[in-house]
Amino acid sequence: MRTLWIALLGLVIASDAHARKPKPAPPADETAPTEQPTEAVPEEAAPNATDRPPRVGEAKPTEPGTGCMCPCECVVEEPPLPEVDEADAGTEATPKKNFRWTPYASPGASPEIGALIAAGALFSWSFDPKDPKLPRSSVGSAISFSTTGAILVSVFPAFYLKSDKIRINGNIYFKNMDDHYWGVGYTEAAETPQGPDTTAYHRMWWQFNPKVVVQVVPNLFVGGAIDLNQTIATDMNPKMTDDPYILDDGNNNYNGGIGAIVQYDTRDFPQNAFKGVQLEARVMGYGPWLGGQNMYATVNLDYRHYISVGKRPGNTVSWNFHSNIAFGNTPWSDLPSVGSAYDLRGYYVGRFRDTQATYALLEYRYHFNTKKPDRQFSRSGVVVWAGLGFVGTNFLEAPLLPNVGVGYRFEVQPRMNLRVDFGFGAFDSFGFYISFLEAY
Repeated sequence: MRTLWIALLGLVIASDAHARKPKPAPPADETAPTEQPTEAVPEEAAPNATDRPPRVGEAKPTEPGTGCMCPCECVVEEPPLPEVDEADAGTEATPKKNFRWTPYASPGASPEIGALIAAGALFSWSFDPKDPKLPRSSVGSAISFSTTGAILVSVFPAFYLKSDKIRINGNIYFKNMDDHYWGVGYTEAAETPQGPDTTAYHRMWWQFNPKVVVQVVPNLFVGGAIDLNQTIATDMNPKMTDDPYILDDGNNNYNGGIGAIVQYDTRDFPQNAFKGVQLEARVMGYGPWLGGQNMYATVNLDYRHYISVGKRPGNTVSWNFHSNIAFGNTPWSDLPSVGSAYDLRGYYVGRFRDTQATYALLEYRYHFNTKKPDRQFSRSGVVVWAGLGFVGTNFLEAPLLPNVGVGYRFEVQPRMNLRVDFGFGAFDSFGFYISFLEAY
């Protein structure tokens, strides 16, 4: 997405660190027993006060910090710091809060939609706080308003239930904004100049796309998905009104689909994995059974791999391979494409679209060191990535789309980051993204 945000973030970070005050030492017991010791020890036989037994009514000397002042023979040890489980690998070893939320607000600007104000929040909790292996559920949300009248809303729920036997996640979007359509295929996207008479139009789009999977054996999930979406295009430029795909599909497309999902997942923390693998295959069928206007199908293949490097967590090499293929009478508004905050960051979303869209990303994530004894790594970190994409009908014919970028991370909740990314692509493409959680 070729946008430039000038962002001033106001973050209220949900903090679960509490100050731990040491207990004051209790006073010596004034009612101590008065019986005489069986053997008196002369003072000259004891080289110092700590080498002799306590006298009657005298408190027993103790090691500093034990807090024990009783006259009995006892040993009091410093309580150990609570262990940090794998899900909270970078956080202070302090008592946990179950429900956490982090709001933000950000004024900014975009060449497409003008000056805007964006606000949102990240919510997280565990459906079973007593189960340390259950991933934390989360909901990321954002809403933006611009001076041109654009409205953008996004919600990303991810729920983990029943000892991670049931997972519910998905996407909810609403956009009402001025947009651009270059056409279908690599050539149209590469050669059509962006402008009011060539690409500009007004787009109203929404999507409701929940997914539910159930664990059948360890790490293997099966389930289904529903995808309801609609695009209404108005104020179309002359080139767009003559486009053959617009003439065939029209300017108002409602699509409804259902599908099946098979997923293999060994990631240690789904929202920000340090290690593990995710393999997913999803097949969707669209048609009139949910009121849709078009008959078509899509196949999504997704492979993600994470390797922790170094002696401490927080340094991760990851890669992602994703392919989306459409079959049948797929409308122009629902063709596979690249260019978002979650794939080839830096390309305008939807500029490159066709019946096949495939990309591969390699990303290195590094959290800085910290001197805090109760943290394994700093809250701040950086990422770099490189990738290649393909959009077309024949992988051997269409040129590849290069992609590189850098980013900054700040941990606002345990293992959940505020993400700031700068991505670059071909044709002077550039994108600036601010969001919660990782791209993949």
